[in-house]
Amino acid sequence: MDRESNVTAAASCSSGLPWWRAVEPMTKGGTSMWYVKNVPNGERVARVLCGATGAAVAFVLLSGPWAWLAAAAAGGLTVSGLVGFCPMCAMVGRKLPRGG
Repeated sequence: MDRESNVTAAASCSSGLPWWRAVEPMTKGGTSMWYVKNVPNGERVARVLCGATGAAVAFVLLSGPWAWLAAAAAGGLTVSGLVGFCPMCAMVGRKLPRGG
């Protein structure tokens, strides 16, 4: 049975690719990746340091659920630095220069 026979017209992505091609990882240089990095290395280091510091400060200065909420927000900053991808930067079209 062919994959195309089971796919409806609504099951394609905005690029026109069938859904099973749209969910496959991109391949670059022999390694697979699910996203394109959009945060430069210097900013990644700053995000990790600020996020870790923010989480620590949240638990020192706040108490109860507010501390956990602030630490979770700081954790999001830390994760974006570790991974190198920021969803908000992607939404506004931020891209790293090629070759750099």
